Amino acid sequence: MKKTTTDQSEMIKNWRKFKNGKLKLRTWNIDGKSKKRTVVYKGIEDIKKERSGRLKELRSKKLKVSQNELAKALHVSLRTLQGWEIGKSLPPEPVIVLVELMNEIPEVRGRLLKGMSRAA
Repeated sequence: MKKTTTDQSEMIKNWRKFKNGKLKLRTWNIDGKSKKRTVVYKGIEDIKKERSGRLKELRSKKLKVSQNELAKALHVSLRTLQGWEIGKSLPPEPVIVLVELMNEIPEVRGRLLKGMSRAA
């Protein structure tokens, strides 16, 4: 089904409201044991805080690499990574997924960090 211009303009307006902290998104919390779902409304600041905390935890405690090393592995500037970690800007979800994969799959971590040293 094709989106109409009105639908698209409404989506853009809602995205701007969300980015400006005037709108919250509906998300789900799922209990690991009971699989019970509960609705949670999150604003941009809530999501920034969650993602930045997760990114910093993965980098420093799980991967045990410096900000500079991770920034090079992700092909982003050090300043960008620092902005993500302090919650100044929103780290994209694919970045979080990639860092999670680096943590869970040693081959992914090795390949990205190895590629980093070749690029230097």
